Amino acid sequence: MHLEALRLIDAAGGTDANLVVLVEGSEELGGGGLEKLIEEKPELFKADIILIADSGNVAVGTPTLTTALRGGAQLKVTVETLRGAIHSGTFGGPAPDPVAALIRTLDSLRDASGRTTIDGLDDALTATWPGEPYTADAFRQDAGVLDGVSLMGDIDNGGENASDMVWARPAVTVIGFTSTPVTEAVNAIIPRAEAQLNLRVPAGMDPAAAAEALKQHIIDHTPWGAKVEVEIFDINHGFATDPSRPAIALLGECLEESYKEAPASAAPSGVPNDLVTVGSGGSIPLTATLQKHFPDAAIAMYGVEDNNAGIHSVDESVHPFEIERVAVAEAKFLQRVTSL
Repeated sequence: MHLEALRLIDAAGGTDANLVVLVEGSEELGGGGLEKLIEEKPELFKADIILIADSGNVAVGTPTLTTALRGGAQLKVTVETLRGAIHSGTFGGPAPDPVAALIRTLDSLRDASGRTTIDGLDDALTATWPGEPYTADAFRQDAGVLDGVSLMGDIDNGGENASDMVWARPAVTVIGFTSTPVTEAVNAIIPRAEAQLNLRVPAGMDPAAAAEALKQHIIDHTPWGAKVEVEIFDINHGFATDPSRPAIALLGECLEESYKEAPASAAPSGVPNDLVTVGSGGSIPLTATLQKHFPDAAIAMYGVEDNNAGIHSVDESVHPFEIERVAVAEAKFLQRVTSL
């Protein structure tokens, strides 16, 4: 998309804007090398406007600006109860099972309807999202939730709003669990069980403090005196931007114009949509680093992916219409931005 925008600009006679193109290939591995380079040589990255196309539209054909990203942390939890594996027939019953202890601990992180519960973060767990809503039907479709399976927080029955839960509040996901694989199961109680948790926090919340609260919650809710260790690592801060800033507002105008000028026959929906602004449940640590070093820069988040693009899945893809329209919008922006 960026390359096509540059081709369009070149064909139109160029732009007076001074462009710096940054290609970053390790974000999904933590991006530590790039952040170190920013710390060492910030002059390489200095800019008035920073365009980050690592977000996307709420749906194909709907131009979208992302105004907030969640921060977060990773936590590794280890529970031990025995010196070694023991026979489940001889000792099963009284023997403290570390797998059961860990499962019970993890279950304490949700209430009966599935809302996230973390001791010490009560106010944050009731925060609300002030922008565009994320409807239950849209969330269910985007997430690929199976028919008959309820959304957390009783969303289906009007209990909570998906916008609040995914963009404005902390959330915890179990992204790894270690026990005995089913294919290797034997009649034994193992001595240790482990889990890795992914904590997400909204922009403005201190992820380190939230991770400490989660760590203490896990320790306090581990049953039967089981030995528990919690390691916190890979902390990253959230990000928020103001869509009313002139440069970001101009990008929004260019996005909307680009989509609306496309032939109706080319648009997947057949109907051009107005610009929307949303949050994102994801994290891009680079944004907070750039914002720290260049607090006066206008940082815009947008992109070519949509909620059905299967990001991080086995069949990740984006619609060609999105690449085309966002490239046109970016080219328009680069032509007009020097007039601000």
